[in-house]
Amino acid sequence: MEKITVRQVEKVLENLNMLAVGDSQPVYDLIGSYQAYRAYGSWQLHKVTAPNAAVRDVLGQGFMTTREMYYATAAYYAGCKSKMPEDY
Repeated sequence: MEKITVRQVEKVLENLNMLAVGDSQPVYDLIGSYQAYRAYGSWQLHKVTAPNAAVRDVLGQGFMTTREMYYATAAYYAGCKSKMPEDY
């Protein structure tokens, strides 16, 4: 089993933000952008839902390990990408 790094999680998050808002960096006040929330070595995927940077837990799994975050975020990204038009 290969090690999942923080950089791999960040790359999936960049791809998700590029798909969602057209910018690879999370913008904390841009509605629709995604950000990784990290505390004590665990992760959550948040989506900005209001102009005052209010967020919600997208995956609803609570805090996850780096490996769980990578696979869950990659699966979420794949699902979002599959709903996009072919020419996007």
